[in-house]
Amino acid sequence: MQFSLRTLFGLLGFTAIFCVAMLNAGPSWVIVWRGVALCSLLFALLALWYRRAEQRAFWVGYLHGGGAYALLTLYALGAFTEKPVWNDEQIVSGEMATIVYRWLPEGKRRADIDRYWAVKGARYRIRTMGGPMPAVAPPDFRYIFHAATIVLCGWIGGLVCVWLYRTRGDTLAAPLRPSPPAAAPQAALPPAITTGSK
Repeated sequence: MQFSLRTLFGLLGFTAIFCVAMLNAGPSWVIVWRGVALCSLLFALLALWYRRAEQRAFWVGYLHGGGAYALLTLYALGAFTEKPVWNDEQIVSGEMATIVYRWLPEGKRRADIDRYWAVKGARYRIRTMGGPMPAVAPPDFRYIFHAATIVLCGWIGGLVCVWLYRTRGDTLAAPLRPSPPAAAPQAALPPAITTGSK
């Protein structure tokens, strides 16, 4: 699949904003990323009606991929049941958030640990060799990861649907064309009358 320059710039911008949000995780960035995820899904729903061909295929895939992970995130956060099988720390984006959080600069990590220890009452595990390390990433950090993963899953789903659209069979990919009119049957000629000489 070919990537355009616009797609490359979009990915770079998405990654840059995401990195800024990770380093400054807080309620404001959570609202921003949740808004981005929600608005993108709403736009995909509208695009189903006002786009055609490959563009429509992309937004169909985006809505399926992003919507599926959004439902999983809501389930993990307890939106559908009080005791979900997985909480938001155990789904893919929650695990990734914890891994990335441990890679942050030590100053950023410890500042968040102190703040969440005092305000949120979160429990942390102390590692003697690596200094204070959280058992899980703080809630704001995880919520940003959840929203970004919704957008990422939608984008991947869109690419898959575009690929499926481009690799359809020839009978489906070719536009329907009217069949040429059948030739009118020719009328049978009467037999020739021959006159013989006596």
